[in-house]
Amino acid sequence: MNRLATVATRPTPAPAGSPLAAQTRLLVEAPIVPTLLWLAAPNVAVMASQGAGRLLWPLVAGFARLFVAATGGWIAIHWFGYGLPGLFAAIAAALAVYGTTVAVAVKAGAWR
Repeated sequence: MNRLATVATRPTPAPAGSPLAAQTRLLVEAPIVPTLLWLAAPNVAVMASQGAGRLLWPLVAGFARLFVAATGGWIAIHWFGYGLPGLFAAIAAALAVYGTTVAVAVKAGAWR
């Protein structure tokens, strides 16, 4: 059974005071605000793009985010064995790609 299936099929969560729970909480809570800014700010531009009828670049950015998260997470877990921290890093990188792509598209005049 691979590592991801082991984590996904764990019968009970870690107890609240265990080191695993503390490590997971640290991994989730520490980088959450900066990472979510890479999601929230581009979503404003995506909604404006919908209003302007120009959805090509937001769609490209969304597919790029999916690709980076899926392949980066798979590589982090299976090739490098980073586990949950590697998966979180891949998702954060995917959000950065998403935000950067939307920002560059808007700056370059995607609404004209």
